[in-house]
Amino acid sequence: MRRIAATLVILAAALPCAAATVTDPSGIVSFDAPGEWKPFDELTAYNAMQGWDGRLDIGGESTWVRIHLQRRNRYARAALALEVPYFPTDEIFIDERRRTGDGFAEVVTRPQKDGADRGWLEYRHAVEANGMVYLVTFDVGSMDADAVEAALRPILDSIVAKSGMESAQPAPRDGWWTREIEGFVVVSDVKQKARAQAIARKAAIARKIVAKQLGGEPFDDSKPIIWAFADSVSYETFVKKNGSDPKLEAIFASQSRILAVELAREQGDVANASYWDVIRRQAAYQYTWQFYGGAPPTWVGVGMAYYGAIGAESGGKGDKPRTWYVKKGQEVVQTLPRLDEFFTIRWSEIDDVTRVGYELWAWHYFLLHSRGNKASKALYATYMSVLRATGSPRLAKAAFDGCDYDALRIALLQFAEKWR
Repeated sequence: MRRIAATLVILAAALPCAAATVTDPSGIVSFDAPGEWKPFDELTAYNAMQGWDGRLDIGGESTWVRIHLQRRNRYARAALALEVPYFPTDEIFIDERRRTGDGFAEVVTRPQKDGADRGWLEYRHAVEANGMVYLVTFDVGSMDADAVEAALRPILDSIVAKSGMESAQPAPRDGWWTREIEGFVVVSDVKQKARAQAIARKAAIARKIVAKQLGGEPFDDSKPIIWAFADSVSYETFVKKNGSDPKLEAIFASQSRILAVELAREQGDVANASYWDVIRRQAAYQYTWQFYGGAPPTWVGVGMAYYGAIGAESGGKGDKPRTWYVKKGQEVVQTLPRLDEFFTIRWSEIDDVTRVGYELWAWHYFLLHSRGNKASKALYATYMSVLRATGSPRLAKAAFDGCDYDALRIALLQFAEKWR
């Protein structure tokens, strides 16, 4: 059993009664909590593995508490799972109570409605195990942050997650062949194996370009997986199950760690190259996900996906884009938002993925390859390295504290004028 505990000193708070071990039905996650806990049935609303209702002594008063456990299999890094929300949330974070450590992260919020507190606090404690993140959330019917902290701290620090019981990656399908190609594990049902092999070779170029610029070792160092579907129906079923758009020629399914490609699309789209563009972007994103251990901030994930794909299409050189891409970059920077406006953008907020993709590519290219902007390049490098080291976008963003974003945008415009 792997015990994931906080690195800070446990607060001295006496439990009102003997602690009982609370365990989800799968036996993966457990924690010690006083009192009696009753499972509740509203799991679908919380997308939860299990949930419990109970009461705790909070500052001398018996107070309601609801707990639910989620499997965040889109992430392998606790801090990323907590700090990169997909949808906007109506809440205020209590920053002084954030905590991160080896294999865990924790945030505390005040849920809001119409700008007013809802009347309870929410503690989220995420732990890493089995290549994914398990999130235990405590909703506590009190606004006394100190009293809630004193009551919950022993419980939070007792959270345990077992290793080796689950895997994010499904087993290859019956009747499919498996082969290692260009560092990928390729799994396919296509009879003409050369077609699936070509996917791996194209994807590998984009992956290597991103790996070169990010440097260091990926958080998830497992071999990347490609599933190449000859059967369009099977592809669409897989993509929908993974919550992605089946209209795309390829997707990286982060919850299963698989780059899925529909081979049937190649025949009709090869002329305009959109087929390969999508595959390259998804392969670049797959590496970025592995490098950071989960979905990075959108501006990093989308920007590096376009950077890798454009480099792969430009002769395998990320620093020498073809003329068409240079012209596209010069076009988008004329109305380009400041860099800080991208730091917190969510995927769900993007209305034109292609336009934003080129905008973010322009920013990453500038911060990686511009000459005469050593200060901004250093800030960028610090941001990316802190994000890799901690998994925390909040800590990484601090690298740009004090940055003159207007001056940085002007520098990009001047760079674009001479872009060749």
